[in-house]
Amino acid sequence: MLQENRFIQDKRAMDLLGGEIILWFFRFFLLIVIIAGIALIAYAFYSKNVDTGEIETSIISGKIANCIVKDSILQDISSLSLENCGLNINLEESYINITSQGKSNSVGNSNFEVLCNLKGIRMQYKPACLRQRYYVLNQANEGAYVDLLVATIKGIR
Repeated sequence: MLQENRFIQDKRAMDLLGGEIILWFFRFFLLIVIIAGIALIAYAFYSKNVDTGEIETSIISGKIANCIVKDSILQDISSLSLENCGLNINLEESYINITSQGKSNSVGNSNFEVLCNLKGIRMQYKPACLRQRYYVLNQANEGAYVDLLVATIKGIR
């Protein structure tokens, strides 16, 4: 009787263990589905090409405009450097041209100026170009136009 009772207990334990194994397979499958879903969402998000070039050129242009005009007076653009403006950009991927009163100062990859002037041509990696014109006072308190061209290609990721 004792052995028969032990056999019944072992059988119940095996039945419970068999049920637990089935539940563990279900839990493992559910875990795999969740991990695969997270991986697919991350892949879909990070595989997109995002072009932030327009935003980047706008920010650079604003910083340069604030740098060349101090106390509402135009500074000498021929001695302007990017470090003085607080800009740390890769000049191989950017181009900046400042023109005012017959003086010009340009830094970076000058090929971008040519690419910015092209119209009607479709390119895969065309630089984002921003041309702006400001009317400011020069040191003699006379009005002067400042033409600013900022081009960058590194915003494409």
